[in-house]
Amino acid sequence: MSKLDMVVLGLLCRKPMHGYEIFTFTTRHGLSSWLRVKKPSVYKALQRLEKSGHISGEMIISENHPPRKVYQINPIGSAYFLELLEAVLVDDNICNRPDFWNAMRFVHGNLTKDHFVEIIRLRKSMMDKWHLEIEEKFSLARERGEFEGKPFIFGIVHKQFKKFSEVEYQTLLDLEAAAVLEENQKDFAADEK
Repeated sequence: MSKLDMVVLGLLCRKPMHGYEIFTFTTRHGLSSWLRVKKPSVYKALQRLEKSGHISGEMIISENHPPRKVYQINPIGSAYFLELLEAVLVDDNICNRPDFWNAMRFVHGNLTKDHFVEIIRLRKSMMDKWHLEIEEKFSLARERGEFEGKPFIFGIVHKQFKKFSEVEYQTLLDLEAAAVLEENQKDFAADEK
């Protein structure tokens, strides 16, 4: 699964773009550091996606700029994008927070409300399960005396991870509550009939 492909296709779902425009967007919005890509990688992804039939490119000449190849997504690319987006959003690696939250940037207009709520509930369920497993492990470790002699850093970092998880869980609750509000229905794809 290519996160870069997901990002490129997700941006092209919004509007046709050229390679430099895509790279600039990823840089300005912090996606390039998450993806750990440089400009040539974006161009290679565009070439690969065009060759595989997910996007098409057309040379555009404007007065103020040299000719640029502007790409647009097609129905095959849109389907592939949704496949990639879903793979990231429902990944059962609950600790992979950056992938989940960065993929959420591409939900707007691409998922139905019901699908979005389903994904949020799945994430909450995975977090509940993960927290239960962690607490059981910590309880056993305490009983065995495995925490005695641990550096102070261990306890502080553990508390911080709990806080991160609490904030994430509350954010999921907030998203779920907001998804059903009438004024937010414009942000979802139309229900398939």
